[in-house]
Amino acid sequence: MDSDMSGTLLWQVQAADSTECCSHCDSADGCEGFAYAHGTCFLKKDFGGFYENPGVVSRVRSLGTCSDFGEAKEGQDLAGRLLGSWEGNTSELCCQACGRTAGCDGFVYFEKRCFLKADVTGVYDSPGRTARVKEMPSSPGPAAEPSCSAFDAEYANVDLSGTLISEQAVLHRDECCTICDALEGCEGYAHVNGTCFFKKGLAGTYENPGVVSQLRSSGQCSDYSVEDGKDLAGRTLEAWGSPTTELCCQACGRKAGCQGFVFSDKVCYLKADVTGVYDSPGRVTHVKEGVLAPSGEQGANRRLRASPSPSPSYYPSPSPSPSYR
Repeated sequence: MDSDMSGTLLWQVQAADSTECCSHCDSADGCEGFAYAHGTCFLKKDFGGFYENPGVVSRVRSLGTCSDFGEAKEGQDLAGRLLGSWEGNTSELCCQACGRTAGCDGFVYFEKRCFLKADVTGVYDSPGRTARVKEMPSSPGPAAEPSCSAFDAEYANVDLSGTLISEQAVLHRDECCTICDALEGCEGYAHVNGTCFFKKGLAGTYENPGVVSQLRSSGQCSDYSVEDGKDLAGRTLEAWGSPTTELCCQACGRKAGCQGFVFSDKVCYLKADVTGVYDSPGRVTHVKEGVLAPSGEQGANRRLRASPSPSPSYYPSPSPSPSYR
């Protein structure tokens, strides 16, 4: 009740009540559901979710039930890629939405909204939310365009040091990347306490419990060659605190003149004017393809006989952003 169905209108037909709409939809080719209002059945296809509309009654054709999903996990969220979010008066509507969306592995229900997820890797605590994951293979359906395809993986308990350009309260963290994507100059965001903090001029990362961050993608780590136990001879541009080398790739990709980086003790050392590599246990070197001569070839830009001054073992952490409210 008081919920309309978003989709493409096939046709409309008069009816005494909403129960008559079911038979009309059953006989209509392509009908996925209907909305009933003012004595009329509005038969629809291309189901796209629900939205509030007083006096309207909607029903969607079943593509399975919530029995296809595992036990509801109260106070939990799903780590994965957001496919889309739809309004729904009950979590059962989320089951239907996920069932007809290609690639949907589960959903999170929060404040009468369904957040559909693909590539689910696990759950984490998130008060007020309910997560459910499919036990059956994904049902075929129209492909959904990922909302956060231009961003890299999320990083938990990691904040971004940079210039704050905007902040916005959201119902769910997955909305942050969509807003950042449309915000001029936005390079990434930090989410905490129901608010997205959008940033530019990124200068590093630092540990901040409860914060989840995501960076706009600026290249792939496949663009780099990797050597363990090596350091880079070159000019240090800057250093980033980072839990993973993937963030280092993004930092180097967006830094003018960066030719590679060294990862050591959860710090990325971005390098320019790279002239070679040398032994340095415990460090991992990533160099952009084409900067150094291939291994085994002679040339100045490869291996050095004498080790220059190594990358520092410690580099000051970037100045953190002000404390969040």
